[in-house]
Amino acid sequence: MQQDDLRQILTTVATERLALIQRHEAGARVVSHYDFNNTYQYVIAREETHLGWLRDALTDVEAAWPANVATPPVPVVPKPGKQPTLDSVRAHFAAAGLALFKHPERLQLVEQLPRNSVGKVVRGDLARMLSTSVG
Repeated sequence: MQQDDLRQILTTVATERLALIQRHEAGARVVSHYDFNNTYQYVIAREETHLGWLRDALTDVEAAWPANVATPPVPVVPKPGKQPTLDSVRAHFAAAGLALFKHPERLQLVEQLPRNSVGKVVRGDLARMLSTSVG
């Protein structure tokens, strides 16, 4: 498969997934029954995971995130010399309309993420680093 074909397929799938999650979010806003709303929340969380995978795949093939579709909120990288606070990250999530249960409970800043020889984050090392520093 050619790189351009892969980019096109990933962009199309990402656009469709974004539309799907927006539909699920709209449905969750109008459903008041607890059990049905919980189901929507589960589906939305699953879709957000899929979107994260697609975003990573698009980045890997140097493709842009689909235009004309709202993107999932991500924290803004602070300007040099400024440190984000837990309150500022929570405020960013709230402004983006993210449900409260998805807001972070803690914030831990690290100098550098552990990466492998290809530049990908080594999640196991990151988990160990964060668990030993929290105490």
